[in-house]
Amino acid sequence: MFEIGLNVGSGKFDKDRFEMLQRGRDAGVIGYLFTGTSFNDVVKTERITRESGENCYFTSGIHPHNASSWGKVKDDIGKYAMNDLCKAVGECGLDYDRMFSSEQDQLDCLTGHMELALKTGKPLFLHLRGKDNDLASEKKVLAQFKEIYLPYKDKGVNGVVHCFTMGGRSMEALKSLGLYFGLTGWICDERRGKSLQDVVRFIPNDKLMIETDAPYLTPPEARSMLPVKGRNEPMFLRFVLEKIAKIKNKDPDQLNDIFNENVRALFKI
Repeated sequence: MFEIGLNVGSGKFDKDRFEMLQRGRDAGVIGYLFTGTSFNDVVKTERITRESGENCYFTSGIHPHNASSWGKVKDDIGKYAMNDLCKAVGECGLDYDRMFSSEQDQLDCLTGHMELALKTGKPLFLHLRGKDNDLASEKKVLAQFKEIYLPYKDKGVNGVVHCFTMGGRSMEALKSLGLYFGLTGWICDERRGKSLQDVVRFIPNDKLMIETDAPYLTPPEARSMLPVKGRNEPMFLRFVLEKIAKIKNKDPDQLNDIFNENVRALFKI
């Protein structure tokens, strides 16, 4: 299993970060893509990547919550994106739920990441979210994203929609753009993840990847086994894989081989 979305720089991992990574390896994780969400986080995450051993990589970018900082840090984010251990540009995108950065700042920041992906030849690590339970907001996010993305898609830019939780119409729209989908423990939640369980049946296996988004989104099955209370870990990635396999009526190990190949294809790992 390859973990494509771990917030390794989170302060929640400061006391046992490398032990946490080893627990993941012991549970079958063969590699990590660590998520960068702000300039300071990217600096920290790059250092951790170098200290974490083989098959560890990172992303360089600005989460939409932090989009207002883009103008000040874009050159430095670009330098880190050129690093050989950086395999994707992001986390970047649009988040209209809590609006920690203005809509215009988010649009400008996303466009800047598109330019960086084109320049570096690296894929996008995307975050797309409308207001919770607001279909109009979700449609707006998709429409604005598509308008910005299409010219770059035509120039060869691709990416993965990390932590995908949207509905079927959004899935079809993103699938038509040739994007990959990252699925988390959200799909294991029989209450919150029910609509995602219905949608994932229609996502092609060769467009899927798995992630924990740890320390967030703990699978319900793992809550009684947490080494640290209230904190998800990569060691629970298998719950995501097994849930997808159950939904699709496929062998987990065979699906895992496909997902690992998807990682190699997109991130050139």
